[in-house]
Amino acid sequence: MPSVASSISLLCLKLGRHQSYLHSVGATKKHIQNHFLKADHAPSQKLHRYYRIERGHCRGRDVYTMQSKNSPEMFTHIVHILYIHGGAYINEMTLRQWEFLGTIVEAAAHQGIQIIFTIPIYSIISPQVQAVNGGHGHAHAVMGFLKAVYRSIVDKVGRSGEVQIMGDEAGGGLAYALAVSLDNHSGLATPRRVLLLSPWLDISLQNPAIKRLEHTDPTNRLEGLREAGRQFALGTDPEDPLLSPLFARCDKSLLTRTYVWTSDADVCQADCVALVYLASKKGIDMTRPTKTKSQRYFCMSGLYPSWMFATWTPEARKTVSEVVQVIKEGVLNQRSPILDDDRRKSSVTPLHNRTWSSGSVNARARGRSMQVQSVWGTPEVPKGATVQEPLPWKAAIPQY
Repeated sequence: MPSVASSISLLCLKLGRHQSYLHSVGATKKHIQNHFLKADHAPSQKLHRYYRIERGHCRGRDVYTMQSKNSPEMFTHIVHILYIHGGAYINEMTLRQWEFLGTIVEAAAHQGIQIIFTIPIYSIISPQVQAVNGGHGHAHAVMGFLKAVYRSIVDKVGRSGEVQIMGDEAGGGLAYALAVSLDNHSGLATPRRVLLLSPWLDISLQNPAIKRLEHTDPTNRLEGLREAGRQFALGTDPEDPLLSPLFARCDKSLLTRTYVWTSDADVCQADCVALVYLASKKGIDMTRPTKTKSQRYFCMSGLYPSWMFATWTPEARKTVSEVVQVIKEGVLNQRSPILDDDRRKSSVTPLHNRTWSSGSVNARARGRSMQVQSVWGTPEVPKGATVQEPLPWKAAIPQY
């Protein structure tokens, strides 16, 4: 049951007509035409007093960094986190999101961990974006920008550095899509942790369970969300892993480093459950903790989707402590897969002595042990080889 503070926070959002532009297609289109005139992604002056915030540029877009003002000698570990903000692809980063990041920085500082957030301000849907080729290809431009920012972080900290990815709502979908695209052949170090807060994993919202969740979600409406997703996906297949990473074929090691926070009153929770199910098919139970790791799936009861941004509520403080704990585990876990010179070798047989399994969505080679140049048990596919998928990816998603 939500706390009194959380109930008051939700009441304030309702009185302020929070996300009223999602109630209809027309309201969403009107918001796109007018919101960019008053949108402001810059942090407040109050935040500048408490945190070291700097602004840079990448590909002509603003990129902020946010960290504690304490002396570096006070920290035992440094973690770089790429944070991708949400907002249904039509809103800039808000003050509530800035304050949420500040709360995480403070909580981690108390445990001797310095978190350096890198916040790329990607281009939201606006009349200027729609004027360029009718808005077609905008999603690919955004992902290219995010990859460029991630590459700059890796180049800055080196391959032995600690880099993680975090995103909320629509930014959570982009964060997961970015993590999927950073495979072993991308030339970039894979993130130690991928933290998703109420992620939007399917841009078309086609899961049948979403319709039932809409009645419990106090802020999101399917008509407006689908219109925003359609505008963002112009020129791209809605089921492209770039837009709907739920349908992407990802390695098992990525799922072991992915952590999801959601609520049972969130329309996106249905796709989060589908992701948990897909992980279970690969032998990963995201709902249970292990000796060295926290559980990977956190579901709050009865809370609105953006509860974590109300940092003065007990539910938000609990989520912040869970996020900091996961970040800390990523720092202390020395076996996290990362592409460096001393990377761990996998144990599989030579390619010419192996057969491909046909029962899994991601067909894998079977055989005895032998060291090859691969990471965490994933065999390299020989040139010219094609692997036929026995079923479409959507067939693996549970039907509600």
